[in-house]
Amino acid sequence: MESAEKQPDASIDNQSNEKQPRAVTHDAKGKFAKGNKLGTGNPHAKKVADHRMAMMNAVTPADTKAVVKKLLEMALAGEGWAAKEYLDRFVGKVKQEVSVEGQTTLKTYLGISIDDV
Repeated sequence: MESAEKQPDASIDNQSNEKQPRAVTHDAKGKFAKGNKLGTGNPHAKKVADHRMAMMNAVTPADTKAVVKKLLEMALAGEGWAAKEYLDRFVGKVKQEVSVEGQTTLKTYLGISIDDV
């Protein structure tokens, strides 16, 4: 038998000289296409969901009521953090307004104008 010389792999040359067609990564709805290795989801999501479910199963409505009652007692006793927490959770956080007076331009924020660019 004659020993055959090893021929260089043609695909190596193609990779360096020609661009390979891009694989389809998303479907028509914008979600990851089937087989996309990045579309496998969060690997910790199931573990977090299991922990969350365990915590929910461990707490009774009576427990929740006792915690809220204690938080309210502490708020009424003058604990500022407790009052803030109670109001943030049950009344809602106060929306913060952003107020800018005078003329606002790109120069105001960045210190440059369109002419500088």
